[in-house]
Amino acid sequence: MDSLGSRLKKALEDSGVTQAELAEHIGISQQAVQFICSGKTKHTKHLGKIAQRLGVTQEWLAFGSANQVNEPQKGYDTKKHGVPVFTINQLDNNRESTLALPCPFEHSSQTFALKIEGDPAIANPMHPQYGRAYPVGSIVFADPTLADQCENNDIVIAELTERPNKVTAFRQLYREAGTEALRPLNPQFPMTTEPFRIVAKVIGAILP
Repeated sequence: MDSLGSRLKKALEDSGVTQAELAEHIGISQQAVQFICSGKTKHTKHLGKIAQRLGVTQEWLAFGSANQVNEPQKGYDTKKHGVPVFTINQLDNNRESTLALPCPFEHSSQTFALKIEGDPAIANPMHPQYGRAYPVGSIVFADPTLADQCENNDIVIAELTERPNKVTAFRQLYREAGTEALRPLNPQFPMTTEPFRIVAKVIGAILP
């Protein structure tokens, strides 16, 4: 189940819904559904409607993470469209999100999600061998309205302010003895002491 197409085909089989029925529900052609099932695309703007019709979660359908079965979770309205999901590259280049997922944590209307990308075989600054970790494939939810409430050891999304180009950092906030820095959870990586501003406080995550 390593692609959107393969997961969509499984969800169709499990639900007993045909491609034609799904296409009619979404308002697209059956050929468009076939194209998604083929695995030739990694994204679709109809993800929410597909997940709702087939009774699966958007997280599982999009990334193969979290629970497959779409069960209501306390604390948020599953009927809402969800929060936008970005990659670090999209944030750095001010690109629009092409995906939305429901946030299972209490959040504001400004909340967004960050998908952790990269090669799982390569060391990740926020994924140490032991302890708290955010491996590749994690979906991290962050609330900008809480940016000014961050304290020492909070996990944050920040922007390095003195770089010539926009650079976004996902790190742990370090505030002690008059020092403010961004600390990786993986000790193989150095602490970032250059100037930064906190963009949002991480309020939770879905791990793969």
